[in-house]
Amino acid sequence: MFDKIDNNKEIDSPKIFQVSNKYIVTTSGSSLIIVNQSLAHQRILYEQFLKSSIDNTSKSQKLIFPIELELTKSKEITLTEIKDVINSMGFKFIVKKNSVIINAVPPIIYNNSIEEIFEDLLNDNSSYNIKESYSLSDLVAKKISKLLSIKNGKPLKLKEQQAIINQLFSCKEPKLSPSNKQIFVTLDKKDLDKNFLNG
Repeated sequence: MFDKIDNNKEIDSPKIFQVSNKYIVTTSGSSLIIVNQSLAHQRILYEQFLKSSIDNTSKSQKLIFPIELELTKSKEITLTEIKDVINSMGFKFIVKKNSVIINAVPPIIYNNSIEEIFEDLLNDNSSYNIKESYSLSDLVAKKISKLLSIKNGKPLKLKEQQAIINQLFSCKEPKLSPSNKQIFVTLDKKDLDKNFLNG
């Protein structure tokens, strides 16, 4: 998500910083906006994966060395259930008897642990109950965005903090994470003044 940012470009008035390697603080007018970095990244990834699945506009990064994973019977059933959805999100693979060979993945996960992510998608405890969501695409997008999101506790460079803020507020629903958790809080001048009434 940070590839398009010019590392050498000077940043103008960076009113943004990270707190406790968990929150990104920025300003808007006279207000402070405090953003949970993990929930924000989940929302960004969720909308990207869901859009690519619906529009069938996903890109794939071909693996130099294909990855072969063993399939239990339950994982094979799960893969059969979600194969069209994850294929539309950029995963390219071939299913053989008791195994799956992954040939390409969405570019965003190319440098991540592909085996671990694919295993998590097919985990025996995974539940893809459409009754709990809008569609199978929605459920898979929620799961994969949570797997790939930046975790709380991770220090971020300034350009990474800016990328999250910019992309979050370009989302259709920046206020809530895919699991309906509040992503940010806004403190305006009145909120701040309440803490300094006797000052």
